[in-house]
Amino acid sequence: MLDLLIKNGHVIDPANRTDQVGNIAIYNGRITRYEEGEPARHVVDAAGKYVFPGLIDAHAHMFQEGTEIGIYPDVAYLPTGVTSAIDFSAG
Repeated sequence: MLDLLIKNGHVIDPANRTDQVGNIAIYNGRITRYEEGEPARHVVDAAGKYVFPGLIDAHAHMFQEGTEIGIYPDVAYLPTGVTSAIDFSAG
């Protein structure tokens, strides 16, 4: 049984030259081949949405107490798909 199935999303993956609607299966923390009808613990229907590999914000202000516009990264980034960020405000 798969851990997660993201289905019907518009998958964009430049490294693998993928730009199409499809499914992404995850088992044991890794993307794996999906066989039609294979059961999953969690299913996300991403119809009408884009699915990307981790995104990078190259200009962030994550040091919450450092500036007036500083934010807490776990709240602002992870839910939006940004998995890496570069913070130039701390210093």
